[in-house]
Parts: sequence; structure tokens; C-alpha cells
Amino acid sequence: KMFKFCIIFFVLTTSTSGHPDCLIKEHHNVTNSVWKLNNGQTVQTKEDCANRCAENNDCSIFTFTSQDTDPPGRQCSLYTIADIQLQSSSPTQNISAGICPKSKPTMCNGQELKTPSKPPNYLCSAADPQKPCHFPFLFKGVLQWDKVTGKDGKYLCSTHTAKDCEGLNDHTTEDTLEYCTPCQADSCPVQGHQYSGFPLHNNQDKNQYKSVSLEDCQQLCKKTQGCLFYNYDSGYKTCGLKWGLGVKSVISWSNVAS
Repeated sequence: KMFKFCIIFFVLTTSTSGHPDCLIKEHHNVTNSVWKLNNGQTVQTKEDCANRCAENNDCSIFTFTSQDTDPPGRQCSLYTIADIQLQSSSPTQNISAGICPKSKPTMCNGQELKTPSKPPNYLCSAADPQKPCHFPFLFKGVLQWDKVTGKDGKYLCSTHTAKDCEGLNDHTTEDTLEYCTPCQADSCPVQGHQYSGFPLHNNQDKNQYKSVSLEDCQQLCKKTQGCLFYNYDSGYKTCGLKWGLGVKSVISWSNVAS
């Protein structure tokens, strides 16, 4: 079992392809479906099916089935809640599944937040390059999504940990902040850790997606409004999306990464 964590800055350096709003997985089907939004609609391509799901606020998962019949059968099914899993296609039938991630508005102390359109810089404490800056953080009552500039012109950040808005420490002076520097390139992911807190929920109050790869998780975060961080469990191939860094926890087994 392995957990991997990385901020979306790492995601943005990875090339992307495919549908802009959905992750499409060939030879996959749905499992654990709770609510099916339709009984199958006729569409021409899996991209058309992805568009239907992306445009439906209640849709998070879809399947596209094409059958080698005369005339060809092509069906698009939409789901509110479901997981996807690998499935072999038959000689006469191909099936694809997709995830179209959506997010609820991010709330903090009863107020809706406007999360940044791009992720924070990947920064660490200058005194301890293995200690990442934690975003967001409070400085003089204002929520900060990136480094701030101190009176001496140097960059500052907070390494204070919290699981939610209520736990954020308001830094009233620069003295409680730390000088920061770009993190080492090989420090993400880090073996043996995960970060808890700040889940980014979708319309069904879920923030995890199953049967995905680390690269898929990066893409899901990039495609989801408000996603800045994620955890990845390679044992269960589960991706958890987050809007804040959270609290680092050590996992007892050696093949865990964050």
C-alpha cells in the first residue's frame, strides 16, 4: 500500500491530452453504482458522452459502450455515484468509463472562498528544505495562497499545520513566518507520509476516486476547480483531492509516499 502526495505545481509540468473536463479510461466499466441518471443515450463517440456528463452537474461518472453490430450500437450512461474498474472488452463490444470531476464551493468559517486559478509555488522552509510551506495560511487576518514578501524584500511563508480553517494560526507579525525557498525537485513525492484535512468535495460530498493511476490523479486534480493538492494510495489506486495541504502523518509501512 502506498500513499503519494504532491501539489498541483508538479501536475502542471506534466503534458496533458484528451478531454478538457473528464478523465477517460479505455476498457473500464462502472462498479458500486448508486444512482444512474439515465438508461443509456445514443451518442457517436466517447467524447460526446464525456460532454454530456461534464455538462450535467449531477454526473460524476459515465460509460460509453460501442457494439460491432449493424447498425452500430453506441450507448452513453451517466451516473451520480459510482466507481470504475478495469474490464476486458469482447470482440464485438468495447466499453470505456470516465470521471468528470466537479467540486462544491470551498467554505471557510461559513464563507465561500475564492480559490486561486493556479496552484501555489512549491516552496519549503529555507532553514529546513524538507519542510514544505503550508497553504493556505493566515497573515494579519488575510488568507494567503502563496508566499508573501517581508519588509526586507525576502519571501516568507507559514509551516504551521492545520486540518481545516478553524485550525489555521493567524500570523499577526512576520516574526512567526519563515523564510522560504523552492523545494528540492526530488522531495515530491516523499515516502512514508500522507496529508489529512482540507478535502475538496464534489456534489455528492465525496473527494476520492478509485482505480486510477498516479498520473490520472494528477489529471483529476488539474481538471477540478479548486484542487491544489492530492493524496494518492497506490495500493488501492485511490486518489483524494484537496484544497489545502493539511497535516502530515507517518504511515507505519515502508512503501507509503506523500
